[in-house]
Amino acid sequence: MANVNSAIIFGDPDNGAPVQGVSAAKTKVICHTGDNICAHGDMILPPHLTYGMDAGTAANFAKTAAGM
Repeated sequence: MANVNSAIIFGDPDNGAPVQGVSAAKTKVICHTGDNICAHGDMILPPHLTYGMDAGTAANFAKTAAGM
């Protein structure tokens, strides 16, 4: 994991748990309001299917974490 610049997780079922081997400062979890998966649920509801809209935010985070 020494070469990992960032970790970005969409709809994380472990929402709030640290990502092993990655600094918290270089980790971004994106969870949408109403996403049952992020609330440790097991139902895939419409909010879980909308993470494509966050691609730009995720890319910018990764770019910044990589020092670019």
